[in-house]
Amino acid sequence: MAIARRLSAALLLAVGSLAAAPIPQDLAEQVRAAQANGDYQKAATLYGQLIAAGTDSPEIRSNYGTMLYLAGHDREALEQFRFAIKNNPNLAAPNLLAGMAHSRLGQWNTAVPYLERARRQQPNSPAPLLALGKAYVGVRDYRAAHQAYTAAAALDVRSAEAWYGAGITARSLADAILKKSHEPDAECKQLLRDSLQALTRAVALEPASPRAHVILAESLRDSGSFGEALTEYETALRLSPQDAAVNLGLATTYWKSNDPEKAIPHLETVLKRLPNDAEANGIMANVLVRRGDYLQALPFAQKALAANPNLAQVRFSLAKIYMEQRQETRAIGELRKITAVDPDGTYHFVLARALKSLGRDAESQAALTRFKELRAQSKGRVVNPE
Repeated sequence: MAIARRLSAALLLAVGSLAAAPIPQDLAEQVRAAQANGDYQKAATLYGQLIAAGTDSPEIRSNYGTMLYLAGHDREALEQFRFAIKNNPNLAAPNLLAGMAHSRLGQWNTAVPYLERARRQQPNSPAPLLALGKAYVGVRDYRAAHQAYTAAAALDVRSAEAWYGAGITARSLADAILKKSHEPDAECKQLLRDSLQALTRAVALEPASPRAHVILAESLRDSGSFGEALTEYETALRLSPQDAAVNLGLATTYWKSNDPEKAIPHLETVLKRLPNDAEANGIMANVLVRRGDYLQALPFAQKALAANPNLAQVRFSLAKIYMEQRQETRAIGELRKITAVDPDGTYHFVLARALKSLGRDAESQAALTRFKELRAQSKGRVVNPE
């Protein structure tokens, strides 16, 4: 979603809360006309003239800062907000917009205290919460961001931005748990459910947003609902046919749902725009290896691993390519790098074959034993490793 769309509610709140300062009537009319016409630069200039002429107050400084902020002059706006807050700490608008200006400058840590004050000053408004959620995402505090977005959604159930924020932060928290464990725990499962519910609400409120459909599709895919995920991706594709994230999401879903041939045209679209993308190259390598096109798969696997050496499935595909080329030693080298993260024994099975082909029977038997152990632990989730 566009930044302007995310900030619109907060900006309307800030402008609506500006105090009517005692200023000359003709100048007041000029200021109101400039604001009404969206000529924020002119309005800021008028406020500057007013202050230079000797008419000053925290409210006028807050108005001046707001116009500067709306005109895109964040640093200059912050000077006015600091003056207003110092002389009247109870003004809500300068705290809110100072936090948003710091966020727009990428100064997330500095933004948070301003936005927390704005939230306390306006407990029934979703605007500070939406801005706070964004700032907490900026400092990678996804739990605090999730709380802020969820609170905003509770205050305004029609806010697509609030539901969207709640959904992606819940998903970020779930992803952090999944990085530490292959199996989702109870908290992770609840976060994924919360994410799916929130994103469903966001998409219903803002059906023309490709990104909202993509994030919802990812949550559906991760929950195993591949058909529903594909429907959301197809909707996003109609809205934005050349979008790399949409096409990559479709390709990934086709790959995971065992329909790899349908992934290829979407991968080609991505790679035309992002030829070195690790994920797209990796999936293409995996698809081609499954098809049996080992030579064609090789450069894709190499590109993927050059960009991201931690792609275990791609490294496994590279090992299979080396096996097909009768380069067992190189295959063993690749497999040794990933056996520690073998989820179901498949990597050990192929390693056992490679070792046996070189006459290293004792090592082969040890790998085969480990394969059987992992297979048993996976409780039947293993497909035929051949």
